[in-house]
Amino acid sequence: MPSYVLKGGEKPPVEMVNYLQENRENYLRITLEVEGSHDRLRRSFHALVKAWFDSGEFSANGSDIRSYEKLRNYYKLEGCDYPEFYIYKNNYYKTREELKNSIDEDFNIKFVTIQPKSWTDMTKKEKSKALDCLLTEIRMSLTNNQNVLSWVNKIQGDI
Repeated sequence: MPSYVLKGGEKPPVEMVNYLQENRENYLRITLEVEGSHDRLRRSFHALVKAWFDSGEFSANGSDIRSYEKLRNYYKLEGCDYPEFYIYKNNYYKTREELKNSIDEDFNIKFVTIQPKSWTDMTKKEKSKALDCLLTEIRMSLTNNQNVLSWVNKIQGDI
C-alpha cells in the first residue's frame, strides 16, 4: 500500500491520482500536515504589521514609533495582559513591584521601557487581541492601501 504526505491546501500529487485510477484497492494511506493556528496567527500578525508599517498610515496613538520593531512591539503590548519585563537603567525587572522598589529619587518615567513578551510566550488569546487591535486601527483609518487590504482579507478567519 503506497503512502503519501499532503500539506493543507495542496493538490494531490499526480502519482497518487494515477495510482487511484489504475488500482482498485480499498486502502490508501494519506497523511495530512495541517498548519497550527498559532503559526497562522504569527505569520498573519507579522505580515500585516509589516504591510501597515510600509504603508506609513499608522498612528499608534501619536507615539514616537519610527521603526517596524517598535510598531510590532506596540501591538504586542496592546495584546499582552502583562509585559515580559521593564527596563530601567539597563536593569531588567519582571514586575512593577520590583521596578518600584529600585527607583531612585531622580526617577524619570522616560527612562523606563517596557519589553513585550515574545510571540511564542504569548497565549492564543493575547495573540488574537494584538491582531484585533491592529485590525481595528486599520479599519478605523479607512486605508486604501491594497497591500494592507489584501492581508486583512486573508486573515479575516484567523481571529
